Amino acid sequence: MKNWKVNLVRYVSLMFAISAVLVAVNCAQVQKKSAAKTSHAASHSASHGCNAADVKVAIHKHNSKFKNQMDGCASGAMGNVDSTAACLKKVYPTLSEGCANCFGEMAGCSASNCTGKCIFNHFSEGCVACVKDSCWRTQQGGGFSLVACTGLSLDKLP
Repeated sequence: MKNWKVNLVRYVSLMFAISAVLVAVNCAQVQKKSAAKTSHAASHSASHGCNAADVKVAIHKHNSKFKNQMDGCASGAMGNVDSTAACLKKVYPTLSEGCANCFGEMAGCSASNCTGKCIFNHFSEGCVACVKDSCWRTQQGGGFSLVACTGLSLDKLP
């Protein structure tokens, strides 16, 4: 009886270790890609990626599904910027490319900066605080800012 419990613990530990390695590898890829896209993100910041139609359809405060859909896209893409944006475009076909890209960039920023705080619960207080501090507000030194990219104020973001 005890043997199956030991095997179960080993299996779960192995799965956790594999997941951690995959997240670390993806984070390294995101960081490389993020460095290459710094000027790309800056151009999104200047042009405000989200428009009134995007807010009406998807990202308004009363869309309780958006956070879960964004989390599903970002998790499924393991924080990959382009895959997250493409997933959001599938969920919200009328979402503008620029707006989808802003949220894709946020997923990449979150993966790069908050993996440790978000690995077990993407909606935990520590995870949400990290993402808001690292990826929502204007960053000194030119880092990604969801507020600048989308053109929306903090109180308008879901």
